Amino acid sequence: MARYEITYGYTPALLRAVFRAYFWRRYAGFVIASLASILWALVMLGSRDLRLPATFLLGLNSALWWSWWRMDRRSGQSAGNGFTLRLILNEEGCEFEMPEARSRTAWRGIQKILRLKPGWIVERRHGNFLLLPTSALTPEIQSYVESKVRENGGRVL
Repeated sequence: MARYEITYGYTPALLRAVFRAYFWRRYAGFVIASLASILWALVMLGSRDLRLPATFLLGLNSALWWSWWRMDRRSGQSAGNGFTLRLILNEEGCEFEMPEARSRTAWRGIQKILRLKPGWIVERRHGNFLLLPTSALTPEIQSYVESKVRENGGRVL
């Protein structure tokens, strides 16, 4: 029975780094389209006929960028001041131990793992997720987790 144990710091810096990597992976196209529409709107502000739609588009982009900025600012807040998290992996599943809570998930309970440069996002089937920093994952542990998740119907992206 394979058993691995990892202890790592669940810090605001880790959450922010993973959020930013996830944001760019998922929203890069929207950011580029938003920048192009801002540029178009700025050029069209000089046109009498297109001033109103250009102003609307600038307002829409302002709201969008404001929400992105707030998501970035809040991304590290759920970790508080940070804490130590212990992850135990075995044949049945994975167990997360935090200072005030303990969580166990069978391998079949993991819907997908999104591999990002600063960390992995482990999404459970019931909706919540956990983060694993890549710095704490050896190649052996990475391949073990990937194979277990795939064997039990989960996806590794």
